[in-house]
Amino acid sequence: MGLAAKVDRRVSARRTVALVVMLGFGGIAASVAYATSAATGIPGPDGVFHACANNVSGDLRLVPEGKQCTPGWSSVSWSQTGPSGPPGPQGPQGPAGSGSSDAFSAQAGNEVTVPVLTPTTLLTLDGLPEGNYAISAAVVLHNLDSRDTTPVLCQLVTSGGASLTYSARIDPFTWQGLGSPSGASTMTIPLSLTTQLPGNSSVSLQCYSNHTSPTATALAGSRQITAIRVGTLVQK
Repeated sequence: MGLAAKVDRRVSARRTVALVVMLGFGGIAASVAYATSAATGIPGPDGVFHACANNVSGDLRLVPEGKQCTPGWSSVSWSQTGPSGPPGPQGPQGPAGSGSSDAFSAQAGNEVTVPVLTPTTLLTLDGLPEGNYAISAAVVLHNLDSRDTTPVLCQLVTSGGASLTYSARIDPFTWQGLGSPSGASTMTIPLSLTTQLPGNSSVSLQCYSNHTSPTATALAGSRQITAIRVGTLVQK
C-alpha cells in the first residue's frame, strides 16, 4: 500500500469525525434554542407568536411579547390556533334515536254520563308531535242505580285509525229484592294502540253504551291517556 493511500484514508476518517461532531453540536443547539424559547415565553401565554421581520430579506426572529424590534425590522404576530371561523348553517333535525322516548298524557276525574248508541269523546290528548307511538288508556265505569247489567264499549281514535273495541258489562250492585245476587258496580276498561302519527296529532277516548233501557245508565269516572313516542315500532 502506498503512502498516498494511507494519507487519503486518514483525511477521510478525520472528515467523518468532524461531521459527527458538527451534527451532535447541531442537535444540542436546537435543544438549547427550544428550551430558551420555552423559558422566554414563546409563544406567549395566550398562544400568540411575536417576531421581528427584516424589511429587506423577510427573515423572521422570534421575540418575547413586548420586545421592540430594531430599526429595519418590523413587528409581526400570529396566533398558534388561528381565529374561529363563522358558524355553519343549521342542519336538518335527525330522526328520533332507537333509545330515546317522550311521554305525553292527559287525565280527567269528573264523572260524565256514558251516551247510548252514539260513540262520544270522553277525553282527548292533543298536540302530539310526529312519530311512532305506543298508546295506553283506562276508564273507570260505574253502574248508576240501574237494575240492569249495562254494557259499555270504548275505543282509542286517532287521525291514523282506531284501536280495537274494548267492552265491559257492568252489573248492578244489588238486584231488586232482598237476598238477590250481587255483582260489581264498578269496572275499569284498559285500552292500547300502537300507531304512527303526523305532527300536531291527537288521540281521543270514545265510549258508548248499547243498552237502550232507560234504567240502564253508566257513568265514566277517572280516565287517562298516555302516549309514548318511540324510535321504532315492531308489530307482530
